Amino acid sequence: MLGAFSGNWCQNLHFFYGTLVQELSRRLSRFFHRINMNTTIKELGGLEFVKGDPITIGADTANKVVVIEFWATWCPPCRDSIPHISDLAKKYRQKNVVVIGITNEQDGEKVKQFVQGQGSNMDYAVAIDRRGEANKAFMEPTNTKSIPAAFILEHNKIIHHGHPMEPRFSDVLQAAAERAIPPPTALPLITDSREDLLKKSNKELRQILKERGISDKDCLEKTEFVDKIIATCSKIQYYA
Repeated sequence: MLGAFSGNWCQNLHFFYGTLVQELSRRLSRFFHRINMNTTIKELGGLEFVKGDPITIGADTANKVVVIEFWATWCPPCRDSIPHISDLAKKYRQKNVVVIGITNEQDGEKVKQFVQGQGSNMDYAVAIDRRGEANKAFMEPTNTKSIPAAFILEHNKIIHHGHPMEPRFSDVLQAAAERAIPPPTALPLITDSREDLLKKSNKELRQILKERGISDKDCLEKTEFVDKIIATCSKIQYYA
């Protein structure tokens, strides 16, 4: 009887400590997750872009929402996630959201051939992490060991990380995109000839300058409006 009591007591004690360890692990995981969410990404170098316009993460992304997805050509789940990542890139492109797929594979020709083979199915920027800086900045601090792994940056801070196809990932990205400042709209250069501009009314000429934030206080005659438009609006790119 004593043996049975001793056995049950040991089992209960083992269960208690096992439960305690699990709870401590869960709480520590949440604690470090919150710390990682406050991680600010500084300027990263060593990225070789094989598709899309090069962008410096940190220096060029302070006012953007950025999705960083770590992937590899040899990874079947990564290949499965490519269409989903492309859909997100297309959906939020006009919301000042930038999507970059990053691989640490060093065979640049192999990566380029894979990306080219994907065509429009991989409709976002792709880069090679030549110096491992991206891996150190994202994967190591969050203790992320598997791919595909995606991170969402807002004001250069990690606000979420996880599998890119999880519903929670899409929800966080949508909320961040709604908070994002939309990119400025480029106004067209004025290519009208001097004769064509002179045919416009003073009101139309004044509006051209106003849209571009150019003062017209020194313009009294139509010719002065036209001269100012030719000197500025035909040569300098303005944004709304």
